[in-house]
Amino acid sequence: MILINPEVHLIQQKELMQGVYEQIELAARTCYKSEENIKYDSDGNSITAKDFVNKILNVYKHRSVAEHATIYLIFSKKEPKLNICEDYILKNPYTRYVEDKNNYYITTNYRVIIDNNLESLLWYISKPTEKHNKRTTVKFICSRACAQQLTRHRCASFSMESQRYCNYDRSKFSGAITYIYLGEGINPIQVELYQHAEHAYMELIDKGFKPQEARMVLPNATKTELVMTAFNDDWNRIFDLRCSDKADDEIRYLCNKVKEII
Repeated sequence: MILINPEVHLIQQKELMQGVYEQIELAARTCYKSEENIKYDSDGNSITAKDFVNKILNVYKHRSVAEHATIYLIFSKKEPKLNICEDYILKNPYTRYVEDKNNYYITTNYRVIIDNNLESLLWYISKPTEKHNKRTTVKFICSRACAQQLTRHRCASFSMESQRYCNYDRSKFSGAITYIYLGEGINPIQVELYQHAEHAYMELIDKGFKPQEARMVLPNATKTELVMTAFNDDWNRIFDLRCSDKADDEIRYLCNKVKEII
């Protein structure tokens, strides 16, 4: 049994399409806890991202992870493809834009692009400017109970560590169940419960049960990792609820950390 405090980490997207692929790779590999399979070049860029993303999106059809990749476009109002942009991008509920006399400054996500077969519009991809609406991605290391609360905010996109896929009996998980606790002390009753749950899980795995079956004995305090992406103004509405004194201690602690980041 391992006990840890909750954490939150900013996932800063790199620029242009390399950043898009790396953002999706990291979110997807968080679900499977296979980050160790990412390979980097001497400049720190993932050389596995593009092929991995093409496979996960086009072969396995797991497209929700593409929502974590933010696409910033600058689209001239004189462009011949303006009708396409207006019909499929500007009217999309997952897109926001600012306009001036000459351009649209569009913020969307990669899933909007691929679901609508709009890869040709990536010609207009840009670095984010002061006019673009910004999105922020973070990774929460938290309890399953806290993650359940976070995923109620449907304005955001989520990718979560899969208890169905992850086998916690394996060495990369230290052959133990990790639990979240907030603060320095923990009640002995909780410790006893967590130890019993861990023992039951490992025994079920030893008897040939699949992780998706064995997970049913794990408590809400079990640690999970949750990648979450939202527009910054949506984050602000989340803070109004989750940084309140009325909120649960763990989610309030984590959302105050995100508020500091943003």
